[in-house]
Amino acid sequence: MDPLREAIGKALATDAPLQALLGAPGEVHHAKAPSKAKYPYVVFNRQAGTNVWAMGPKPAFRDDLWLVKGVCRDLDAGSAEDIDARCEEVLNDAALEVAGHRHLFCLRESDMPTYSEADSGEAIYHCGGLYRIKEEPL
Repeated sequence: MDPLREAIGKALATDAPLQALLGAPGEVHHAKAPSKAKYPYVVFNRQAGTNVWAMGPKPAFRDDLWLVKGVCRDLDAGSAEDIDARCEEVLNDAALEVAGHRHLFCLRESDMPTYSEADSGEAIYHCGGLYRIKEEPL
């Protein structure tokens, strides 16, 4: 597993206030929630990544952009917005422990506008943000 993905997942899955907002403990999913996931939940995934080469043959720094969002099935987006707010508290300026890397920073770069989609006549709301994460291989 990608060590950065593991670090983000661990930070979200071990935060008790965030877990209290979810439909069930552990409803933090990479890329896509399983069909049996209980709303509301968190989905996170890498949106883009760039190698930043410095002098020497050393492996590149990583400059990644990750989407982290709350997803709810409800009458309004309130639960997804609450989850997004807690994710920001957990991740913004977090000192992530990334195996094999020196973590440089994790900062919320922009908001993802809240949007909804219809599923069997019910609304599913998404609300989140993009996080810039930089790390250096050891």
